[in-house]
Amino acid sequence: MNEKNDSIETFIKEADLHLKSMDTTSTFSNQGFQKFKKSVNEYICELLTESIKTSKRYSEKIVYPTHVEKARQKLYFQYKNKFKSVLNTIGGVIFGISATNFYLMSISNSFNSSGVSFSAILLFLGTFLIAYRSQ
Repeated sequence: MNEKNDSIETFIKEADLHLKSMDTTSTFSNQGFQKFKKSVNEYICELLTESIKTSKRYSEKIVYPTHVEKARQKLYFQYKNKFKSVLNTIGGVIFGISATNFYLMSISNSFNSSGVSFSAILLFLGTFLIAYRSQ
């Protein structure tokens, strides 16, 4: 296992050397380039960890290219879908509030135009936010 850690460190060092050899003076500020290098190293570590998890999920002892590809896709969609997950949660809460309003109005038999229209708007908004998540 120590040999594998050495090869991972070697890979990160090689990536660092490759980045140093590139002419980035015209495209990156010094701080921007340091942040870029840090982000690349973090992504490498995340991809490595997720690839190992994926191989274990399939009860494999080694990581195959398909595991790396699935890990890459998971990381990509994980970051992409965080905002949509928040919208889905908000939509579910709004939908629940609307359904509760309709239920309470039907129990108390007190339908009025403002309550029905407010609940209908909430129902539409909640449904839209939930549907937006599934796209």
